Amino acid sequence: MDSQFGLALQQASWASPLPKKLPLREMDGFWVGVDYLNWRIKNGPLPNPMITSGSPSDAVPGALGQLGTRVLAGGNSSNGMDYGPFSGIRMNGGFFLDDDRIFSFEGSAFLLEQRSYNFSASTSDLQPIVTAPFFNTNGIASSIFATVPDNLTSLPNSTLSIYSYSKLSGGEANVKARFGNPGNGFSSNLLFGGKFTELEENLIYSINSQRSAGGINSVTQGTDQFLTRNWFYGVQVGGGLNYDYKRFHASALGKIALGQTQQNIAIAGSRTNTINGVSAAPTDGFVYALPTNSGMQNQSAFSAIPELQFRLGYDVTRHIQLYAGYDYFYWTNVLRPGNAVDSVINTSQRNGQSLVGAPRPEPIMSPSGIWAQGMTFGVELKY
Repeated sequence: MDSQFGLALQQASWASPLPKKLPLREMDGFWVGVDYLNWRIKNGPLPNPMITSGSPSDAVPGALGQLGTRVLAGGNSSNGMDYGPFSGIRMNGGFFLDDDRIFSFEGSAFLLEQRSYNFSASTSDLQPIVTAPFFNTNGIASSIFATVPDNLTSLPNSTLSIYSYSKLSGGEANVKARFGNPGNGFSSNLLFGGKFTELEENLIYSINSQRSAGGINSVTQGTDQFLTRNWFYGVQVGGGLNYDYKRFHASALGKIALGQTQQNIAIAGSRTNTINGVSAAPTDGFVYALPTNSGMQNQSAFSAIPELQFRLGYDVTRHIQLYAGYDYFYWTNVLRPGNAVDSVINTSQRNGQSLVGAPRPEPIMSPSGIWAQGMTFGVELKY
């Protein structure tokens, strides 16, 4: 009877679908994980000077090229808009497709918090003039301050502000094949799948200017808004290397996604003037957002998203792994709001007037690249 029992046990062992060469932790059929992300993204571009201080003694106070003009925000010497570190979350999961634990299906999605940038400058004794610089359609540098009659006879109290936010999210789904000795030494993997990424950013430029002269108290308030959205859809391929030693795990993964980025920009401006407490009807357009460039524009472009991921993990138990890592990815051909600002202005259309001459500013859809990188800390459960 003992021999019959032993034979039955041996037959059951041969019938088992789980290969003996895999460690127990590699026998699990599916896994889920959650990551905390601490990332930074490339600063928002602000290539054109948008806020300057000037001297009343200059011919065109606040205009670029004047002796007393100082650029306070924007321009080639600017580092752009720094949104600071982003916190985020990423959910991961997958399951094996075969008994030999070679092929698997995996998916993940991440979301970074919305972060903002703020800058403001106000008139003071040290900088009596704060204004918005621009170029006329004939290429001559000017400023909004210089276009207001009698400003020098009674300097206005002005505050100019730039506000911007950025938020990034995405997801992917892949089929992966692994080779070598997973769970015990070196192994490798290849993947193929699809990727989606979304970037939304906003730039709001505002001015509040107050002046009292000849018994008239006037307040001018206005905003320009540039909102950009980018959606990437594409396919991706990748491969990686892994090393497992007892409870310790290390991995490096490289991927590249190729596809199309749908780009969208919405531009709008408004201005309100109040005299002795009585507000006039708002008019469309303000400084950099005027009727000639306001509205919504769309275009699409080919994009690539290369990505690198590094990870070190430790098995707390057979079913629980803690890990830390580093991620980097770069996205080509995205619209960012600072690049959409046209510094050439035809002032004939300001304050609700009809356009006379060249239609400037014009809508600018100038794509650039953006990177995101940072640390990852997570936990993975296997069953």
